[in-house]
Amino acid sequence: MANKFGKLVADTLKGLDTEVSALAQKAVEVAVAPKTEIPNEPIVVSKSLADGGIVAERIAEVAYVAKSMRRELGFDGLTKADTNNLSARFKAVGVTTDVVELLPSGFTGALWHDIQERLVVASVIPFKEISAPGKYDTIAVHGIQGYLTGENVTATESSEDYITMMYLVAKCMAAVKKSYEVLDDSLIDLASEVRTGIVRALAEAIEQVVISGDNSVSHMDDGVDPASYKNAYKGLRKLGLGKATIDFGGASMTDDELYTYILQMQEAGGVYTDDLCNARGELCLIVDQNFMNRIKKAEGFLTKDKAGMGTLFGMNVPSIFGIPVLQTPYLPKVDATGVVSATPGDNTLGTCVLFNKTTMIRYATGTPLMESDRDILTQFLSFTGSIRTGYSSVFDRLDTDTNAIDSNRANIIVGINVFRG
Repeated sequence: MANKFGKLVADTLKGLDTEVSALAQKAVEVAVAPKTEIPNEPIVVSKSLADGGIVAERIAEVAYVAKSMRRELGFDGLTKADTNNLSARFKAVGVTTDVVELLPSGFTGALWHDIQERLVVASVIPFKEISAPGKYDTIAVHGIQGYLTGENVTATESSEDYITMMYLVAKCMAAVKKSYEVLDDSLIDLASEVRTGIVRALAEAIEQVVISGDNSVSHMDDGVDPASYKNAYKGLRKLGLGKATIDFGGASMTDDELYTYILQMQEAGGVYTDDLCNARGELCLIVDQNFMNRIKKAEGFLTKDKAGMGTLFGMNVPSIFGIPVLQTPYLPKVDATGVVSATPGDNTLGTCVLFNKTTMIRYATGTPLMESDRDILTQFLSFTGSIRTGYSSVFDRLDTDTNAIDSNRANIIVGINVFRG
């Protein structure tokens, strides 16, 4: 009996111990904060050029050039090495789909974007796309005035004038040649080089025509190739020479003389280049490297980084009297009148241009076009890239006379006879 009772007590205590242990374990589990993990962000995979952005469009354009090379050589499509190269590039920017499906039939918007990125002087001029050349813009010439009036008195009307500006475009084409001998199993690197060459050439052509263009019967500068894009339309120098010029004296300048000439340029522009325009950020002074080196030494010269101000298209933009100064390699050595003379010995001087950029306009129509051709006799592949662009001062492309220069509106002033030290 005693043994049975003892066994019963032992079994009961064992059951209680098991229950207590279970409750204790549960209490411990409740006391410990649950472990939480932030789930990884899902990888977003794009399957179109639009989703891949500008970088994907650049890759696709390179592929388009490579495919054109293959076609001109008599092959259909890209090689396996080309496709693998492209797939790796696309995957790097999050685009994973059949490479062939992404290849465009021509240049995308990335080419025009990259051309714009290479511009310096032209980039500060407002740009717009037009549907077709020959379009017009009606521009109000500031003439609205306020008059004294009284109650029940007919208001005095302003004599607001309007001018009509015509959009004219000219085609610019860049050509690149590549020998068969440089073509290897993969054409992607070579295609990238071709695209880069086209971008650079078209951007340089635009810069030069905006600065030194002249579509007169005879270009103002001697020695301009008849095929040069500088014959497309009138640039800043040509327009400014027809509006207002300031003679810098043709001799070495003191700082005070330098300041005086620049202020004379600003004053010559009147309402288009005064301090109010400058305060609104409308002015720009372009100079060559020699003149830039001279004004760097002037006490009043200030770089915007030193002033704690921002940058423009990735560069520190210096200023003088608060006017931004841009250096360009496309201002030529000229004679005392500001043009390139047929007598080389006269071209020892410099020039500079002050202008109100809001009175200028750049425009383009259509998209860049690329074509290719093969010459079996020389064994070269030829590639051409072309765009249709235009540029003008809003006062100097009138529908009544597209070649006339309005000398009464000095929105562009040219400094001539600038000494080159």
